[in-house]
Amino acid sequence: MCVKLSFFDTNLAGGTLPDGDGILLRGHTLYVVENVLNKIAVVKLNPGFRTGTITGYLTSPFFRVPTTVAPFGDAVYVVNARFDQIPVGRATPADTFEAVCVPIH
Repeated sequence: MCVKLSFFDTNLAGGTLPDGDGILLRGHTLYVVENVLNKIAVVKLNPGFRTGTITGYLTSPFFRVPTTVAPFGDAVYVVNARFDQIPVGRATPADTFEAVCVPIH
């Protein structure tokens, strides 16, 4: 099933999702990485996936502009892009990047 979801849709209660980057859908829970805000919004979607409510945020002191997100067990992993320190397209072999694990339960 394909679902059209606008991050600025009026059917989203609890706020907006600025700087949305990576997204992950698990059941009726949508995780939206808000990259420069260094957090992941947790959105509970209603049956039919047409409306939802932001129910909280996942954070980590290790976030450094996280982008893509992937599930693993009872956690999600995000990749730090470090856009605040490394301009897009300017990474060198000496630059390091890391994946950060964040529990979701």
